Amino acid sequence: MGTQKILKTVLYIITVVLLWIVVLFTLRACPNVRAEIDLQKQAKQICDECNIENGIVSVVLTEKEDSDEVDCFVKLVLLEEYSFSEEDLYNCITRLYEMKTDLKERTMKTVVNIRSANEIYTFYPTAKTLFKNDMFLYCALPDENEIPTTLKEGMKERYIYVEDGQADKVLALGDFDDLKNYKKWYTFYKGSHFRYRKVTVCYWDYENDCPTEGYITEIQEIEVPKPVESTTAYKGYVPKPSKDDYKDLYDDDYDWYYADEYNDPEDFYEDYYDDFEDFEEAYDYYYDHVD
Repeated sequence: MGTQKILKTVLYIITVVLLWIVVLFTLRACPNVRAEIDLQKQAKQICDECNIENGIVSVVLTEKEDSDEVDCFVKLVLLEEYSFSEEDLYNCITRLYEMKTDLKERTMKTVVNIRSANEIYTFYPTAKTLFKNDMFLYCALPDENEIPTTLKEGMKERYIYVEDGQADKVLALGDFDDLKNYKKWYTFYKGSHFRYRKVTVCYWDYENDCPTEGYITEIQEIEVPKPVESTTAYKGYVPKPSKDDYKDLYDDDYDWYYADEYNDPEDFYEDYYDDFEDFEEAYDYYYDHVD
């Protein structure tokens, strides 16, 4: 009998301890459960207000070990039969990142994942840009009084025409699939091919190591000396022949423009711009004849 009493006592103590563990765990988890329910309601309301009415949104809170930070995972599933603007989607995602709830002195880190059967959407919170299938889709516009009137480094590509209007030439350098090394050259001639502005635009946020909307990285004001036609010949002067002078005597592989004497295709083009339709043709010629 004594042994049975001891066993009952031990079982009773174990049961009480387990109950206390369950109670403590429940008390600790309840605030997170309430917070998760609250965030789920907020997320659904945000989708409705941003016209993403048929999107399916879910929220999961996960605690980090030995940390006061709680991860908030938001999953937004866009069905095949949907219609909304890129601005609506951008605003919806931005607001999902900004959701708040009471976590009793604990901080919350939010990650929004966007899923679609046909498209791949990517949102970069730091750069505040939205991409679709790795192509820039949307970035919030500033207020009208913040729109620049002059070109400046760091300015968004969408404002590149504010000072000189439409660019005379646009040349893409690199492969768009490799945005880290992709850029564009915008050339604005100012009434003459001997004075122009070249603007370089890049598409990579090097600080955050992610793609971003095109922005200006360099502005060059270039003046090219006008050629002076000499009226007198002097001993030892041998003018460079033009391609048109001997185009019927030699094949196209001969370098009549001495391209290998130039270190840069832009310098080459500045000397022979009249002989090519545009910079791209001169660019191709340069690399066809330079090892």
